[in-house]
Amino acid sequence: MGMTMTQKILAAHAGLEKVEAGQLIEADLDLVLGNDITSPVAIKEMEKMNVNGVFHKDKIALVPDHFVPNKDIKSAEHCKCVREFAYRNEITNYFETLGNDMELVCYASYFAELADYYTRENNDERQMLLLLFQSFRALEKETLPNGLVRLIYEMKAMAVNGE
Repeated sequence: MGMTMTQKILAAHAGLEKVEAGQLIEADLDLVLGNDITSPVAIKEMEKMNVNGVFHKDKIALVPDHFVPNKDIKSAEHCKCVREFAYRNEITNYFETLGNDMELVCYASYFAELADYYTRENNDERQMLLLLFQSFRALEKETLPNGLVRLIYEMKAMAVNGE
């Protein structure tokens, strides 16, 4: 029987002809995404293994979005864990402030929806992902008007996608 799409992607990134369910592999990762629920678990495991640093600070995206605003002490501790990890490892794509402002949440959601509209599975969509991250970072800059960031994002998204 052939491999699933996921197995094909994992095999390609691990430099293997074939992978099977349950097999442990080492793979080159395009991007690792974590949030305020999953990241603290991974961070604690890394600490147990005495792992210092990250494989690539630009290939990690951390988005505290489940517990913002914090609902209790435990959720605040989760967000603090992620924030300290991001700062300690100089994570480029750490988007903490977006969740603290409803207007920014709306813009970021719109950007993500537009990216979802344009992108297709099995295509090289790195340009759109980079544009999305750059736009998220631009939203976090108080010196840039959000409407201007939106217009630039829309124009660049159309250009990236040949419109």
